[in-house]
Amino acid sequence: MPRTNRAHAAVLCATIVLAASHQALAEVDLADTQWILDGAAVVELDIARDELHSLHRPSPQAVVRIASLASAEQVRQYADWFNAANNEHMELTLYVRGRPRNEWSRRFLTRELIVRLSATADPRAIEARALTTLEPLPSLPSGWFIAHTHEVAGALLLAQRLRRDRDVLLAEPQLAKSHQKKLVPNDPFFYSQWHLLNTGQNGGVPGIDVGVSSVWNTYRGAGVVIGVVDDGLQYTHPDLAPNFVPSLSYNFNDGNTDPMPNTSTDTHGTPVAGLAGSRGNNRIGVSGVAPEALLAGLRLLGAPTTDAQDAAAILFQNDSIWVKNNSWGAPDGTGELLGPGPLTANAMMTGATTGRNGKGTVYVFSGGNGLRAGDNVNYDGYANSLYAIAVTAVSDQGQQATYAEPGACLVVAAPSNSGIQFCSGGRQAITTTDLTGTDGLNDGATFCELPDAGYTEQFGGTSASAPMVSGVAALLLQANTDLSYRDIAEILMRSATKIVPADPGWWTNSAGILHNHKFGAGLVNANSAIKLAQHWACLGPMQTIDSVQTNLALPIPDNNAAGITQTFSITNENFRVERVALSVTAPHLRHGDLAITLISPAGTSSRLAEVHNSVGTGYQAWTLTTVRHWGEHAKGVWKAQVADLVPGETGTLQALDLQIQGSTPQAALAI
Repeated sequence: MPRTNRAHAAVLCATIVLAASHQALAEVDLADTQWILDGAAVVELDIARDELHSLHRPSPQAVVRIASLASAEQVRQYADWFNAANNEHMELTLYVRGRPRNEWSRRFLTRELIVRLSATADPRAIEARALTTLEPLPSLPSGWFIAHTHEVAGALLLAQRLRRDRDVLLAEPQLAKSHQKKLVPNDPFFYSQWHLLNTGQNGGVPGIDVGVSSVWNTYRGAGVVIGVVDDGLQYTHPDLAPNFVPSLSYNFNDGNTDPMPNTSTDTHGTPVAGLAGSRGNNRIGVSGVAPEALLAGLRLLGAPTTDAQDAAAILFQNDSIWVKNNSWGAPDGTGELLGPGPLTANAMMTGATTGRNGKGTVYVFSGGNGLRAGDNVNYDGYANSLYAIAVTAVSDQGQQATYAEPGACLVVAAPSNSGIQFCSGGRQAITTTDLTGTDGLNDGATFCELPDAGYTEQFGGTSASAPMVSGVAALLLQANTDLSYRDIAEILMRSATKIVPADPGWWTNSAGILHNHKFGAGLVNANSAIKLAQHWACLGPMQTIDSVQTNLALPIPDNNAAGITQTFSITNENFRVERVALSVTAPHLRHGDLAITLISPAGTSSRLAEVHNSVGTGYQAWTLTTVRHWGEHAKGVWKAQVADLVPGETGTLQALDLQIQGSTPQAALAI
């Protein structure tokens, strides 16, 4: 947008006009700082006094610089005047307080709010009282609505008005923000499809692959749709076009049915799609893990998105799209606990429990690339969800990738790159489809790249590992369409290959399932998984045990490894554990000082949180999940240990909520 001194000077003159024309917004001056629900937590945000953004397309490129004004109120007045004078739709930009101003801390204010009403509320009466309209969200449980406003900063002020209504349980402005793609770490790659069949080429260890080649004679994913939730899918690529399903694809950034990426910026989704389901055995290019699976492009990461947009992608066509791959999540290495907002969290629960005609959509998420910063998958509320299959990465030698985060919630590992560039003596990376021409990762001239620029050997990170597991999930569903999302998770764990057997982190729980915080249950093994799936007795209906301890007010001893131990006595008979969650409320000025451990009655220990550098609001009903107790019996005493291992700041344990998901033993698998 043009910037002129005349425009900025006009803001003072516009004040009187604005006060008269927008009386509803002039009730009080707009505060410079706002507390808003941002994903999984309420955070403090500063309204930028030198930036606006265009509602036509919220993206980093849509940021409009203005001369710095004295207050947020003046910024609002200027934006309102500018919109009227130029027929524009400019809105406020906010930044998370205390963080550097960049793409990851920037939030775009929209003109929508999420609203949740009490069960007895009359939506029409609330509309009349708040002078707004409420649009129900039918895909989610009743009581959720979207409210709309048309004025600059109207979402902030409408939220204040709605919160004063006793029938309104939640009213929060929708913020658009950038999701961090699980991008390739800054390590180069060398061409090879060792991840499909590792015979020891280029120094790899034979057998460190997904174990899929022997499966293809019978199963190649036919009839199963994989949704690639990413920054777009180049469906004209010759290795993707045969599998692309336009009727099940959507662009959530632009609101249309064309998921084609922006070739100048969106280089992520096409390589991801190729790993899951590029067409194999066609004499060109590469093969996906499930080479005959169908691909739906769900473009979400091409621009900052709101909680409502994320939820829409998670729920989109869930009876037809059986597997959704998500090679993205909360930004790595920030030291914060970051995750989905209430709509997306509810959408994941809804999709997993009702999608695929009740068997559940299979949500596969990248585990994250923040190991060097001390990150853990349990600090990412997407991969850490009770309804996600979290995947980590290992090298072509079966070692933990140099960036791959540990976590008790990890289900399995899959191959990816690791360490320095192969051409410099490092490990091999992953070969997959790339944007055709010179727009993608391979520009046709890069050293140590493929001669065909429609493919790249420079892909990696947990972004590459996740779609391999999505491909294996498609093979399993072709072999046995009755499998639920929970069956898929258990089959993957039961069939995984133990790697680095000398690693002291391996533990076999009382149900015979192995797990390692570094590797999950081990390296995904399609061949072994298919053998289990063909004769699998599906798990019974999921049940939940919930035990809550509140108002604890227990000081956590500083720099004391013993910490605090709280016990939960579970008396349920015949309850077979699947996933377990511990929600923790523990105010602490430096929550990264805390180590949190959960121990089952059988003695299996889940390290839910480690000491790490931390910022943000900390453990405020933050949910930490684990799969290490899968198959054990719930009955007995569970122990939750919270210890402060770093001297200095202190905190208090306020509340714990233990949630155990599972089913009855008689519904357990036959192996």
